[in-house]
Amino acid sequence: MPNVSFYLRKSSSATNTLLLLSFSYDSYRLRISTGRSVNPKDWNQSTQQLIENELSPDNKITNVYLADVTVLVKKKYAEFTGQGIIPTPLELKRVLTLILRNKENNNSEFWNLFEEFIAEKQSEISNITDYNLSLRKHLQNTESLFNHGISFDHIKQRKDGFFQHFEYYMTHEAINIRGTKGLAVNTIGKQMKNLKVFLNWCFDNNHIPPFSLKLFITKTEDIDTVFLSAEELESIANLELSGEQDLIRDLFLIGCETGLRFSDFTSLKSSDLRGNILEVRPKKTRIMGKSNLLMIPISTPFRRIIEKYKGDIPQYNVNYLTRFNHEIREICKQAKIHDKVTITRIVANQEHSELKNKWEYISSHTARRTFCTLKFLAGMPSHVIMKFSGHTSEQNFMRYLKIDAEIAATKYRDFF
Repeated sequence: MPNVSFYLRKSSSATNTLLLLSFSYDSYRLRISTGRSVNPKDWNQSTQQLIENELSPDNKITNVYLADVTVLVKKKYAEFTGQGIIPTPLELKRVLTLILRNKENNNSEFWNLFEEFIAEKQSEISNITDYNLSLRKHLQNTESLFNHGISFDHIKQRKDGFFQHFEYYMTHEAINIRGTKGLAVNTIGKQMKNLKVFLNWCFDNNHIPPFSLKLFITKTEDIDTVFLSAEELESIANLELSGEQDLIRDLFLIGCETGLRFSDFTSLKSSDLRGNILEVRPKKTRIMGKSNLLMIPISTPFRRIIEKYKGDIPQYNVNYLTRFNHEIREICKQAKIHDKVTITRIVANQEHSELKNKWEYISSHTARRTFCTLKFLAGMPSHVIMKFSGHTSEQNFMRYLKIDAEIAATKYRDFF
């Protein structure tokens, strides 16, 4: 007997997760997105409903919607069988997807497609935080600030439309990591880029007719983020440390020797070693069906660390990034990396400069920037370094090269 049921994509999620529909019929099973995300703590799997209370007034509306969807699915299935047709799951999905989209208004169409986009990204790459948390949060906050739901028509609007609202919110209202209003230029540019990825996905899958995205400019600014010199790395390596600090120091140095991101250099295994080569597929750029294998020669400092751990590679919980960054700054402070550095950024359309000790600017990402910059200064061609760092765009790669005026003048004086 045909049966409609609902289930959560991630029942253990601490935040909202997509609610999926399952329709079983004639030895087939169809799974399709409802276009709704719900909090797992509100979902009752046995009753197939959300718990209704004063704290979650929208739950009642969603329950009514699910009941309507159940009727629509069974009705459409009955129309097929009434004609003597047993539809395949693909055929039924096409029809139901169209019906569900037409059932919702334009605002819901945007969010329905966004949920489909998130679900597809989850099957392609391991880390979708940029889309599922950051982009989602900023889009929803823009809706709330301007009391205007997002629709594709609103996005296409060139004057006083969504783009202007989105840019204003991120520039003047979004809370930054310092707890003040206004995001940095590069952060805004990243969100614009992520939104364009979603919109192009909609175009490529023929969900909506294409339209110009010229308004969505991915702005960037050059930030004088620091890198460490070979002498500074040696000072860090020579420190007498123990316990967690010793582990963090070694992992940071591995990052400086490989150019890997924090999520990768903290999760390496001995099985990734192939003689004098490290083979790794970066998590951030991992896409199913495509190879992003990096083959990085193992340097002498990296080999020493491997020998220190008796042929193994130390690991660290990837969720402890904040603690890692705090400890690596303390380590660099102990290594007397005290040079004064001024960092200038544009936040909320205003220029902000900070003068601090160099160790105060160090983070896990400094390792990747250090690798790229030191290899370039040593004479390695940029296109070769990109083979190891995994950069696919030379423009993005060049932003990693931090060559201050004194180093440039010393290294390249023979050109003058």
